[in-house]
Amino acid sequence: MDQILYRSGPGSTFDNVFDSAKSKENKKFIREFIWDITENKTIITQLSLSEVDIRTEMDNFGVNLKIKHPSYIRKRGFIQTRKGLHINYKTVFDNSSANFNELSPVVTFSADIKNNEDPSICFLKFVQNIRYKVPPKFFQGKYIMEFFPPLNCLYRNYGDCDTKAILLASLLEGASFRKERMVIIVLKGFGIFHAILAIERIPLPGMLSFYIDRMGPFIPMETTIKGWMPGFTNRQVNLCLQNGQFRFVKLF
Repeated sequence: MDQILYRSGPGSTFDNVFDSAKSKENKKFIREFIWDITENKTIITQLSLSEVDIRTEMDNFGVNLKIKHPSYIRKRGFIQTRKGLHINYKTVFDNSSANFNELSPVVTFSADIKNNEDPSICFLKFVQNIRYKVPPKFFQGKYIMEFFPPLNCLYRNYGDCDTKAILLASLLEGASFRKERMVIIVLKGFGIFHAILAIERIPLPGMLSFYIDRMGPFIPMETTIKGWMPGFTNRQVNLCLQNGQFRFVKLF
C-alpha cells in the first residue's frame, strides 16, 4: 500500500523541514515534525514556538553548582538528596505545561484526532519520532544534568529518556482530553538507568501494568524509540518494575 502523507499547521510549506525560521514580527520559531502514526500514514506537523517562552523555560532551569542553598536549587528545577542532585520533574512539568495548551491541539489536529478521543497513542508516536540524543551536562553556563525542559526539547528536536517522557506528559496535559494522572518512573537495575512516563489506565490484555500508592493501574509509555505501544516496553524495564528497582515522581 502506498504511504499516505498528511500535513497541517499554519502557513505550511515543504521547505526547510526540521529547520527554523524566525519571524521578526511575532518572534516565533517554526518547527516541522515528520512522524508516523501508522505504517502507511505519515504526518507533518508544524509548530510555532515562542522565542520568549523557549528562553524563559531554559532561563528558569539549571543550577550553578557552586550555590548550595536549598531554596535556590528548588527554584531551579532540582532537588538535593543525600545521593546528590535529582531533577524535580514535577516542578519542570508544572512550569512548562501552560505552553502546551496551544501546541497539543495542533498535534492532534494534524493527526485528525477528535476532541473526545484518547490522544495518548497519537502523542506517544509523535514523541517517539523525536530524535533520541542525550543533552549536555552543562548548557549556557549551568548544570542541566543531561535534561532539556519540554519546550526546549521541541525547539532542539532531540532529547533522552526523561526529556522525552516529560514532553509526552506536557502534551497530554495540554490536550484537554481529561485530567491525566501521570508519574515519571526512574528505573535503575538489570543493566539500565532509564526513565519512562506511566499513565493511569485499565490495561488491555497483554499490557504491562502496576499499581502505585493504591491509586489504580498505570501503564508504561516508552518514548525512546519507535514501535512501542502504550502498555508495552522492553524486558529490562519489565524486570525493574517487577522487582521494585525504581522510584517514581507524581506529576498530578
